[in-house]
Parts: sequence; structure tokens; C-alpha cells
Amino acid sequence: MVKVTWTRRVIEDIYEIREYYSGYSARLAYQITDQIFEKETFLS
Repeated sequence: MVKVTWTRRVIEDIYEIREYYSGYSARLAYQITDQIFEKETFLS
């Protein structure tokens, strides 16, 4: 089993990704970043 540790920098980067894509589509921005966080369950 793998333990994922989200550092402050990584979380900030992910939210910057969300902000960038929200200029194109708010729905897409949330989907992309939510999928990043959901990948943790595959590793745990």
C-alpha cells in the first residue's frame, strides 16, 4: 500500500491548474483537478 502525501506546493499547483482551465470551462477545470485528487485512491 502506498501513502500519498500532498505537499502544500502540490496542492497550490493543482489549484493553479484549475484556475488556468477555468478560463476555458469551469466544468472542465473542476473535472481535471478532481480527477487528479481521485487518483490517490488508486494508489492507496
